[in-house]
Amino acid sequence: MRRNVIWNIIGSLCMAASTVVLMSAAGRIGEAEGALFAAAFTMAQQLAVIGYFEVRAIQVTDVDEKHAFADYLGFRLITCAVMFIGCAAYGIFTGQTRAAMLAAVLIGVYKMTDAFADVFEGEFQKRGRLDLSGVSMAVRVLLSVGAFCVAAVLTRNVTAAILAALFGQCAALFVTDLRPVKHFSGLRVRFEKEQMRGIFADCVMLFIGNFLLLYLMNAAKYAGERYLSDADYYRYTAALFLPAYAINLVSNFLFRPVLVTMSEQYRAGEYAAFEKLVGKLLLGIAGITAAGLAAAAIAGIPVLELMYPVDLSGCLPGLLLVILGGGLYAVGIILYYVDTVMRRQTALCLAYLLAVVITLPLPYLLVKRGGLMGACTAFALEMVILVAVLAADLMMAWRKVKKGGARA
Repeated sequence: MRRNVIWNIIGSLCMAASTVVLMSAAGRIGEAEGALFAAAFTMAQQLAVIGYFEVRAIQVTDVDEKHAFADYLGFRLITCAVMFIGCAAYGIFTGQTRAAMLAAVLIGVYKMTDAFADVFEGEFQKRGRLDLSGVSMAVRVLLSVGAFCVAAVLTRNVTAAILAALFGQCAALFVTDLRPVKHFSGLRVRFEKEQMRGIFADCVMLFIGNFLLLYLMNAAKYAGERYLSDADYYRYTAALFLPAYAINLVSNFLFRPVLVTMSEQYRAGEYAAFEKLVGKLLLGIAGITAAGLAAAAIAGIPVLELMYPVDLSGCLPGLLLVILGGGLYAVGIILYYVDTVMRRQTALCLAYLLAVVITLPLPYLLVKRGGLMGACTAFALEMVILVAVLAADLMMAWRKVKKGGARA
């Protein structure tokens, strides 16, 4: 357990730092290059939902072995292929220049390798070896981000830097995922129709819900791409927004090691222990968010100005709002996993849909009127609404469970 926790923390911290470093390195190539990278990276994150298809949550909590790893691997290959098609289509039909098209496709493939690695990391976690998952994340980040930074310095070209990162990512994937998994479940791939349909049925509502969730996280970015200048768009997506994204990734070291335990407690009807564990996770997120707010208030702007080639004077209120929103987003992820353990995929999807409908015009109105500060405010308000909707729905369902109702 100690080894699992330590390496999960290391891997999560590396993943949290990776996006910050990538954005910073791209911005130092040039303002236009940084904005190009930020826009393509945002869309790649959205399309990565297709590659992940939320299989890991079902895979890790599949304590009854409903599906074999060969089935999960086969299904992940299918979703990654569909993701690649989506990335290529996005690059071809929305890229205003050849460089923008190529950057969008390459970043999409880069994120696709993350999605492919995730199925192996899920198997490691399920077998009690979360440390291997942490090692995989850490090595992939070090090789890919290191290659990106070196290429950015040498070539001053963001496309060449992305290509270098992709080579580093693939090399790490072979060493840290493909080879170790042979000692657990083998490297067989199966595309049996009934199993593919079963995994699809288990995951599709989670996939739709997560797609909506990621839209909520990125809605202010989409509005910013429309209404903000290149400089302000880069300030928001990189310098101001990335600390919130980091809070969510760092929070992974809290709930990933206990996800299997949560599932076992719920299946065994140990509701008091289940509630206590969820409560500890929420307190942990509150602590991380409070620490982030305190650090930002004391030294956030100077530190970010050292990391990014931008002027952030007057941006402290916006930074604090975004960090608060990032903490609320992490709370939403914990509630998402609670719903997943309870196998409430449809209810979760409907809750996300309701949150999207409520907040749909919000970012565009606030960004158009308030500019950069409007984007920060929109993100925080969206997360407040999201958590309120999820918590209200989950509390009603939990009361039924404790009264002996159906687990659905």
